[in-house]
Amino acid sequence: MRQIANPLMISELGIDKTHFVLGQHWKSHFGRKSAETGSSLSVGQLRKWIDDPRPMGLPKEAQNLIILIYAAQTSQTLYLHGGTFDDATLANVPDACELRKDKLPDLADWELALKRAGSIFGVAGLRLLSAGNVHTLSTECRKKAGDAKKSCQAYQQRLNQRMTEMGMSPDTTDRMKTAKATLSLVEKVGVTEPAAIVKLLATAIVATSEAAMGECVAKAAELEGNLDTAGWQTFEIVRKLPDEHQATAKKILSELEDALSSDEHATELAPALRSAQAQSMRLLEKLVEVKPPTKPGVTTPVIKPPENQEKKVVEQDSRQNLTLQAAKEELGDLSSGLGPAQSVRVNVSWVVEE
Repeated sequence: MRQIANPLMISELGIDKTHFVLGQHWKSHFGRKSAETGSSLSVGQLRKWIDDPRPMGLPKEAQNLIILIYAAQTSQTLYLHGGTFDDATLANVPDACELRKDKLPDLADWELALKRAGSIFGVAGLRLLSAGNVHTLSTECRKKAGDAKKSCQAYQQRLNQRMTEMGMSPDTTDRMKTAKATLSLVEKVGVTEPAAIVKLLATAIVATSEAAMGECVAKAAELEGNLDTAGWQTFEIVRKLPDEHQATAKKILSELEDALSSDEHATELAPALRSAQAQSMRLLEKLVEVKPPTKPGVTTPVIKPPENQEKKVVEQDSRQNLTLQAAKEELGDLSSGLGPAQSVRVNVSWVVEE
């Protein structure tokens, strides 16, 4: 039922039929007639009771206003052909509509659902617990959930992919816990009947915080885009740099993993990804040189050898007064005993005698 602005502040038509005054006349009148006759509360029946015991001569719009106020006062909803009638206005309340008493949620559930509707879905409902307010809040939350479902799904999937590629454990991180809890709630709200949404909101699992889930709903599409376009190939190159560059590489990757692990309100993802990309490029620019092209227009990047690197001395010795044959044998022994990462420097001197 479409809500009339502050319907309870509009009151019943007075006896002189020129203004409205606050009171309980129509609520009491309709309640008494219903008890006397046992009739179902249809809009057509209420119109007849408006003119009982005497014709009031009210225009249809005034009758509709009385009926809508009565529905709001008694927490009843208009139904038409088995479903709720959400298009009621002062000009349009069909006689075939029935008024049905709604079972209102517990006050504690309503207050918690109201809070979560605001913090997670950005829906600000009215605090008064009434059938109309419950229906409006539930309908708006369901629409927001439907709009956010696809982007929340894409974000959760992309986040899991990137974390796995980084060698992380996604399910242990706050960001993934939030993404999963948000997606679960969005999917459930999107398929739940409005009458049950208040209870669903009140009992929903909040894995981290409502604020974090609210950011996830609001920014899921943006966050998925950030994860999709960041320089992941660059990060993979940095990860595989030789040992002498791993201290810098690990610092960059650690900051990136911290951003992926943290909720958005703790660490914004987009700036963190840009920072990691910039640091990675600066590191690679220091390490990479370009070989002259072997083919026209084709350049080959290679890792520069580290400058001024001190090598560990594994063994050293010297020999004097060796014959040429003995020197050859000594060099052969050195060559055959080298490990894969070892090299030999040899100082040569000689004396030729007759």
